[in-house]
Amino acid sequence: MLTFGPDGRHDARFCDRAVAEPVLVHLARSQVESGKSIIAYMLHDADQLTFHCKRKISSPAQSPAPAPPEAQDDLRSKKALMSRIYDRNGQKALLAAFREAPQPPFGTQELCLIELLSRRLNLALDCAARIGEARQQAGQMRLMLQSGSHLSLLIDSTRRIVTSCGTTLDELGLNDLVEVRAGRLNILAKELEEKLDPLLDRLTPGLLFGSGRSAKRETDLSRPQELVLITQSGTPCRIVMTVTGQEGQEGASHVLIRIHLPRNLPEEIGTALQAIYGLSKSEARLAFFLVVSGSLTDTLDSLSVTRNTAKTHLRRIYEKTGTRSQLELAQVIFRLASLYP
Repeated sequence: MLTFGPDGRHDARFCDRAVAEPVLVHLARSQVESGKSIIAYMLHDADQLTFHCKRKISSPAQSPAPAPPEAQDDLRSKKALMSRIYDRNGQKALLAAFREAPQPPFGTQELCLIELLSRRLNLALDCAARIGEARQQAGQMRLMLQSGSHLSLLIDSTRRIVTSCGTTLDELGLNDLVEVRAGRLNILAKELEEKLDPLLDRLTPGLLFGSGRSAKRETDLSRPQELVLITQSGTPCRIVMTVTGQEGQEGASHVLIRIHLPRNLPEEIGTALQAIYGLSKSEARLAFFLVVSGSLTDTLDSLSVTRNTAKTHLRRIYEKTGTRSQLELAQVIFRLASLYP
């Protein structure tokens, strides 16, 4: 059984390359009436799960010239039955049964056995493919859930979004940096494009990456590529991009993009300030809103308190927390916030 990947190459999953090579060479040299090689005809034109006799589909007028004695093709004289037994998502499988020329043709019992084998192999390959797809999807979701970001995107070499997890780009306010068009990621920020483009160039499913690439494109794919950008609203945004592979593949297959934004302070901070530093409920509330807004004026508007009351609370907050400025108070609160996931 010979299996082929989406690139049309024999992948040696079930038949060793040394064993498969003479068969592939022979079928590539032999042609059908249309001029196509037998291997191309069987993989692309022949009906699936239908057996073809090599001798009947071969074109005598276009048969390969005799090879020299030292490279004699001993498969030319063998009887062969061939069938494309699997074809799904670019993955194909060809089952070939050979018999020495002096032996009689395949009998009815043998034909029934080969047909039964081909159908069983078709089911097995289909089950294996579906299991592989399920594992791939589970792995993708695991990457998404473990990323710890506001938004995670998994894209392929064409920038098609394979899967995503988290808040949408619209809700994050990142439309000035990236956007989605027809299911594909469109990069608007030049700095981000310069980081992402070399990674996408390296994605070659099922093959080892790195061959035939420009020296200017050399990138250490073992390290995440990251940068920090500022949105039009003034919000800092950290973007981390990592090349990932699929189980069972030798090369890279996707780029995982994780988008991080400043996290909101947890509401438990107020309770923690009261318990640790002895702040009253009003003082803890003022401290929380002051750090969130960064402005005393905005805090007064949000809490509907007078400036004098706020100054009195703020003086007590500084005394109880051992701080002397809004910056030091913010550092205390953010250290507390790190205790809450």
